[in-house]
Amino acid sequence: MRAGCSLLCLAMAALAPLALVGRAPQNAPQDAQAHYARAVALAEANDTNGAIAELRQAVQAKPDSAEAHYLLGCVLFHKHDLKGAVAELREADRLKPGNQRLRSELSLALMTAANSKSADEEAKTVVDSTFASVANTFPGADWEEAAAHLHMGLGHLEREYYGAAIAEFRWAIQEKPSLLQAHGDLGVALQRKGDLAGAIAEYREVLRLDPNDALGHYNLGLALKAQGDLPGALEQFRIASQLAPGNMQFKSAYEPLRRQLAGGNVAESQVHFDHAFELMQKGNLDEAIAEYREAVRLDPQFAAAHNELGLALKKRGHLDEAIAEYREAVRLKPDMAQPYGNLGNIYWQKQEWEAAAREYRLASQAEPRNPTYHYDLAGALLQLQDLDGAAAEFRETLRLKPDHANAHSELGTVLARKGDFEGAISEGQEAIRLEPKEAKPHFGLALVYTFAGKAKEADEEFQTACNLDKHYCRSQ
Repeated sequence: MRAGCSLLCLAMAALAPLALVGRAPQNAPQDAQAHYARAVALAEANDTNGAIAELRQAVQAKPDSAEAHYLLGCVLFHKHDLKGAVAELREADRLKPGNQRLRSELSLALMTAANSKSADEEAKTVVDSTFASVANTFPGADWEEAAAHLHMGLGHLEREYYGAAIAEFRWAIQEKPSLLQAHGDLGVALQRKGDLAGAIAEYREVLRLDPNDALGHYNLGLALKAQGDLPGALEQFRIASQLAPGNMQFKSAYEPLRRQLAGGNVAESQVHFDHAFELMQKGNLDEAIAEYREAVRLDPQFAAAHNELGLALKKRGHLDEAIAEYREAVRLKPDMAQPYGNLGNIYWQKQEWEAAAREYRLASQAEPRNPTYHYDLAGALLQLQDLDGAAAEFRETLRLKPDHANAHSELGTVLARKGDFEGAISEGQEAIRLEPKEAKPHFGLALVYTFAGKAKEADEEFQTACNLDKHYCRSQ
């Protein structure tokens, strides 16, 4: 559900169809799009520092991207950099004036900055000038009052004081009836308090103000489902999924409900699938396999069930049968990344490196923002002695997840083998900074020092690795 700016800014990154966020600017240069996409992935993973770094590169590559400035402002707000947030949101508003969601976030940032005891005079000057600019755009609208009530309502909502939150959101709407976020947050508060009819009315008002608000469609779907209107909920989930095709939360709401309403074998298949999942969670492997088999018998086109059956069979040690199920899953749904990754894992286990690399590459193409697939592909390429390819994939892993300590460590080893000892040592040291109490990064840096001919430093790192994990003592 919708949350306030303090909670919403990062979640917004996942929502492609929102007026400004989640979709790379269509006219942006390719490198700006790439930085923007990586920032969205990092924001979804709560890596705000990585997201900020990527967004700064995006706005440098395309300074007129309102979308990038907007998301950067949201993430900076989340990091409590109020001055920076106001500046970025102000620039987004200049580039794309009149956007309701942007105005809502800008007003919150302005109010927070103005009320901050730590705000310096320069920050207050920025707040004053920007607030005047916003107010002049909407003559007669008391944005300061509306933003103040909205901000207070968000605090109450976070603390689960729903009655107080509802009152504040209503006051915000009274001051500014077109304030999109106030209607959405009021809907959330009403629904949590049990007033489904009131929540549905607010969500419909959100969609009247912005018919392309994917989160509004999703929230309306949740409320309709809770009310028992399953066909209505399905339609809202469908629209949300179409507007935000990359949002897994929307897909996970739409697909099971679609199957449930399909009736007949498809609906019954979903029941067995859900039961199998519960059995897997409890460790009842054989019973889960039987339920997954029944699910695919009733609906042979159920790609997710084939994939999950493959996972269960692999756990049981039936690798050939698992491979067959994964193959069927990707035949039915070629853009589904998980079966490719699962195939890669089996071939890795069998030490069939070329096959593993092929499947991991397909997985990374199907889901390019998932750092796991790039990391796994790098490992397979390293086994094939493709140092350039491995380095490229480790770098891509780190662009998507800068705090991936193992990727830093293994990239360091690759660079050392390529003769780039300075770069290798830097990567090894970064891995240790991220995981100082783990033996593996110290062992990796020891290898790098060995390649570089630094025997003393290598011995020190070998000893540290040994002290942390006795398994590494035998490797000296």
